Amino acid sequence: MFVRCFNDKGFKQALGIALEARRFDKIEEAIRSSDNILEMCKYCFDIAMSLIPIRDYRQKVLELLVKIYREQESPDFITICRILVFLNDSYNVAGILEKLINGTEDEYLLSLQIAFDLVKNSTQQFLIGVRNRLPIKKVGSSSTDNNNKEEEDEEEEDDD
Repeated sequence: MFVRCFNDKGFKQALGIALEARRFDKIEEAIRSSDNILEMCKYCFDIAMSLIPIRDYRQKVLELLVKIYREQESPDFITICRILVFLNDSYNVAGILEKLINGTEDEYLLSLQIAFDLVKNSTQQFLIGVRNRLPIKKVGSSSTDNNNKEEEDEEEEDDD
């Protein structure tokens, strides 16, 4: 049945059959064989979220989608993070944010958009998990730096 679907370019049908049969190899093959991998990933995501009631199985499908999305030439980090929220994977979300923050200006802006989406669509516990996994960076001068500078300024005034 899969061969017929693949030969007829019925990749959505093949994906549906593969999802029902729980054949991860065929799920991946149906997505990768299609002309538009991202569209097929989105279709698979929609099916997984609406029609797969078994949580463990749905999570495995979502993990496969993350793998496929990451392998793309231009990964869709917004969608990847959205899926990772469903998987409750704050570790990998933090990794993506860190990569984007340290990237180009466009990637930095994308990291901000993802952060806003996370605040809007995830739990406080998830956000704390992401925050705890991000490296701490000092931005600008801290209050102790300001206090030290004020003390130095006072000492210079006393010397005059």
